[in-house]
Amino acid sequence: VALGKPFTGDPPISIAPQTALKITAKLGKMPLEEKIGATLKLTTNDFTRAVTEVQFKANSSGPCLKPKPSSIDFGDVGVGQPKPTEVQLQGCGTEAVTVTDIALTAGSSADIKLDFTTGSFANGKGPSKAEPLVVQPNGTESFRVLCNPTALGKDIAATVRITSANTDERTIPVVCKPA
Repeated sequence: VALGKPFTGDPPISIAPQTALKITAKLGKMPLEEKIGATLKLTTNDFTRAVTEVQFKANSSGPCLKPKPSSIDFGDVGVGQPKPTEVQLQGCGTEAVTVTDIALTAGSSADIKLDFTTGSFANGKGPSKAEPLVVQPNGTESFRVLCNPTALGKDIAATVRITSANTDERTIPVVCKPA
């Protein structure tokens, strides 16, 4: 049976005795950290099993890292007046995440800086392979991103890249306007 659209049960599908019905479920593209679930409910005229439910889950186990915010817009920032924003790294999976690097990507403005002097990085250094940051399930670690315009002009842009040993790379776009 090929429906090509969600099935509402009208008209019902009849399955002959001693045959099977193949049902294919596909998930569309979604954020890696988003947990989802669904239930397929089959109602039959078999009085021994009138209702059968099948549970579907995605991204429900393993390591997961969710940066918050997912993007940073500082708005207007005065020249020579640094403005910080805290970034939280949330462990959203069932296993710890080992963060091995937090850096600005090539092409990022020199007026955007990462600050590892507060939050989870009181030593002033970001994570490395030798000294990783471990974000526990349901745990939160943090660092700061600063915008410090040195001159008036065009918008300032950067990208923060978060690399870990056991999850996909995360990026956070950053913009601010010198004022």
